Amino acid sequence: MLGGSSNSARATTFAKQEKAMNVFIVGSPLETAMVLDMKRFNKQCIETKQILDALFGESEAWNRHPATLQYEEHKLWLQNYQSCFLAYKSRNFEGAVIYSQLADSIRPPFQTESFFLQMKRRLYTKNPRYYAQWADLGTSDQNWYWSPTEQKIIKYVNGKRV
Repeated sequence: MLGGSSNSARATTFAKQEKAMNVFIVGSPLETAMVLDMKRFNKQCIETKQILDALFGESEAWNRHPATLQYEEHKLWLQNYQSCFLAYKSRNFEGAVIYSQLADSIRPPFQTESFFLQMKRRLYTKNPRYYAQWADLGTSDQNWYWSPTEQKIIKYVNGKRV
């Protein structure tokens, strides 16, 4: 629990936050950093900071968003993911490898092959030309989030649970 409210109560207000947020992961953090287009790469750097700020109580923004809730028990993984991206961005490839390996060693259990495939479908949907290598997976308008209270993947379309 954060801020005295339950995860399920916090998640119900997601639609009011309007903006979609996601932590894209298609394999290891380094593999993800290497494959993302610049727009999504930069958004990952920003959004992981926003999620971590919410998780550590430094900000109330995004504290009810499913992307934040799914990492409540996986803060260290998210910190390593973010550090991998920042190291890669600064061309510190050795550091990026180390942070990616640290993240991989504590990977959240919901990050399965099925989860990675859905992330690839979302990326292909967002930019079919850049992510043409995943065209055979098809498109998807669903964002998938792990619900720690329900212990399952919850699917959203346009901020609404489906």
